[in-house]
Amino acid sequence: MRNIYITAAIALFTLAGCTKGTDTTTNNTTILPSTVAAYTVDGIHDVTMNIDNYPSYPASMPVTVTYHDSVQKAVTIAISGVPSFVFLGERTGSFSTIEKTGPWTGFPTFTIGLIAYNKNISSAPYMPGTYPITLTATCDGVTKTFSFKLVCL
Repeated sequence: MRNIYITAAIALFTLAGCTKGTDTTTNNTTILPSTVAAYTVDGIHDVTMNIDNYPSYPASMPVTVTYHDSVQKAVTIAISGVPSFVFLGERTGSFSTIEKTGPWTGFPTFTIGLIAYNKNISSAPYMPGTYPITLTATCDGVTKTFSFKLVCL
């Protein structure tokens, strides 16, 4: 029985002295490898529009996703909660004729030129009010959520 305790003690001391090939501690602080990209989303604010905001005169909110010193990975931006009578998205292409309501995916740093205007369609009449909108940014399975108001006068 005594031999088992001695053998166990020797094994414990041997294993305790083993180290991996890389040192992940500095001043007794464990340093974890970064696997999620560090980024910020800026430019989010309440948007006010009225019935006269058509494609020629939209309300705008440019949103910028900025990379910050880590593993750079793709970030996907999506918007939800937009009332049916409002276009909230981006217009691109020749003469800004291509409308996109998301989602958008890119490698930071990138900017999405969000605009809002009245679609002016009979199936979705303009309804004044304040609408809560959610913008989500997802990277590597981690989601950041931002809220703002769409105020329709």
